[in-house]
Formats: sequence, structure tokens, C-alpha cells
Amino acid sequence: YRMKVPHKVSIGFLFISALSASLGYLTYQQLTAIIAPLHGDIPKGIEELRRTVTLDDLAYKTRLYDEILTQSARNYAFTKAQRWKQRYAAFEAELDAVIKRVMETGDQRDQAIFASIQTANDALVQMERHALGLVDTGDGQKAIDILDSDAYWREKWKYDAGIRDYYYKRDKQRH
Repeated sequence: YRMKVPHKVSIGFLFISALSASLGYLTYQQLTAIIAPLHGDIPKGIEELRRTVTLDDLAYKTRLYDEILTQSARNYAFTKAQRWKQRYAAFEAELDAVIKRVMETGDQRDQAIFASIQTANDALVQMERHALGLVDTGDGQKAIDILDSDAYWREKWKYDAGIRDYYYKRDKQRH
């Protein structure tokens, strides 16, 4: 039995169509598997990276602003120049805003770390404000004594320990 040419063409066409459909389906499945991370994992990773960079920036500012407050309070006690008191007031508000933002942005561990930093900061600000007030009333030496006291430096150590804890946590997450 000999097949006619139109039948051969039809069977060949059906065979090529079936093969093309199968290859098309397999290609579709592979592309779907390749594209899936673009819709899920990669955006989540980018968002986590953005959050981490933001937290690292806020931690840096927390350390920087604390140093500015300490330096401003000490400079005011020694020089009695109003610019140091004004600088202190400006950065006190900045530091409070930064710590608040970390508390809103960070995970539970970050929040616990920055709660300890906030506690130490509250104690430091109370002592620094007291020292600023003493300078205003003409008792710069008592102000210096407060800023050099063991109690003051214990709170500074607690503050710095919180910052170190944050960076230790971050280093552990990277490795």
C-alpha cells in the first residue's frame, strides 16, 4: 500500500506540529521556572537589602549624632559659647528621630538593641541637659564634672555596647 503525497504531507505536518507543541510546552515550563524568581525572590531580596542599608545608615547616624551631642555639651561647658548649646539642641532632635525610625523599621532584635540604646541615650541627655543648665547659671566646673563622671561614662559604654551589638548581629547575618 502506497501513501499518496497529500497524506504524507498531512502526516508530516501533524508530526512536526506535535513536536513543535511539545517543544513549545517544555520551553514554556523552563521559562516559567526561570522567571519565577524575578517575581518573588529577587524583589524580596532587593527589599531586604534596602531595609538593611537603611538600618545600617541609621545605626551610623545614631553613633555620629551621639558623638556630636557629647562634643557639643563638653564644648559648651568649656567655652560657654552659645553655638555649642544650639548645636546640641539641633542634634538632640535628630538623634531622637533616628532612634524612632530604627524602632519602626527594624526587626524584633533591632528593636531590642535600639531600646537599650534609647535607655542609655535618655540617661545621657538628662545628664547633658543638667550640665548645660549648670553652664547657663555660671557653674561650668560642675557641668564638666558631670560630663566626666563615672555615671556618665557608664551610660556612654551602654550606648556604645548597643551599637556594637547591632553591628555584631549584622555581621552574623552576612555569614
